[in-house]
Amino acid sequence: MRHQLTALGVGGIDSLDGCTMEDERLYSHRRAGREDAGSTGRFAGVVRAL
Repeated sequence: MRHQLTALGVGGIDSLDGCTMEDERLYSHRRAGREDAGSTGRFAGVVRAL
């Protein structure tokens, strides 16, 4: 996604790296399906034009 935004002329891109499957602090639908089918998660993305 980052290279697509850069190709479109978008600058100042910040992102958080992390794997929801590997990082216990992040919700993962894939992991929850195996471990705890009752839990839910939320996802948010933010785009801000300056």
